[in-house]
Amino acid sequence: MTKRLASPRIALFGSGAQAQRWAWAIAEHASLVSGPHLPADAVVLAPGAQEPLSTAREALLNGIPVLWACNIAPYLEAVPGLLLSCSRRATLSILEPFQYLGGFQLLRRLLSGPEPFWQPIYYRMAAGPELGEGVEDVAVRCLSMVQSLLTTEARQVTAHQVRQEAGEGLALFLSVRYLSGLLLQCTVGSAETRDELVAVTQDRMLTLAGDGLRIEPNGAPDWAARERTLVSMDVDPIAGEARRFVAAVAGRDGAAGNGDRWLQVADLWSAVRTSLSHGGPAWVQRPLAVQTRTPTLRLVEAGGRRAGVPSSRGLTVVAG
Repeated sequence: MTKRLASPRIALFGSGAQAQRWAWAIAEHASLVSGPHLPADAVVLAPGAQEPLSTAREALLNGIPVLWACNIAPYLEAVPGLLLSCSRRATLSILEPFQYLGGFQLLRRLLSGPEPFWQPIYYRMAAGPELGEGVEDVAVRCLSMVQSLLTTEARQVTAHQVRQEAGEGLALFLSVRYLSGLLLQCTVGSAETRDELVAVTQDRMLTLAGDGLRIEPNGAPDWAARERTLVSMDVDPIAGEARRFVAAVAGRDGAAGNGDRWLQVADLWSAVRTSLSHGGPAWVQRPLAVQTRTPTLRLVEAGGRRAGVPSSRGLTVVAG
């Protein structure tokens, strides 16, 4: 049995007010260490971190888990290489603030998994930049949010961008088709006053916004009388993620990272850039790590019986 760490040593890299908030949040659950050469059980890259890519790569190569809590958008192309750098003991976690939005976890329970409560037909999302964000940063945030709800891969992307006279991005319009037939329509721009994610199913429309999760019948004439708004409190993403990451490091949880999902986001974003360059649809290439991954071996009972059903027949090993 793997021994649990009593008080993990966390090396924090960053500067400014946001990095200080990370330091306070981590210090509640672990021991903070400073300096690039001090021994540490994990690394946190907070806003203001200098050369985060090289720091993350070095840590992962040495088997040290990494939490990437600064802006990932400029480094998305490097995510596949970072994952290939991971040793068996290291995991890469990338901060997803939307995980701590009130109503998001309920939305995922309703719409995700192999047997969702409601099967989504398409998603529609609109979002505007927060302080210090550019249009592309917001688009990456939106794509990662939708990807966390899906078990299917993106197939094709069509992207259009509106720029100001100075050349800065003013708005970005994305249309993403997935292998399952699902469609995402995403609008990102400075004119969008609030973030809103809408999931449309056969007979329901679910809207996640700042006021909580709203569920209403889709197309029913008496929708106003049957509408339901479920309000739950947001959790501070810094406090929540610091607690989760430290617990994963202390428990030596090798499955706590979300790098595989961000590998898909990185590949999707590459297709967005291709579409913008060529002025038309772009195919989403399958991630390298997925192409080269060894097939999963599963034990399947002879006769096609499900696992857990008593049987005297032998077991056959098949490739997943």
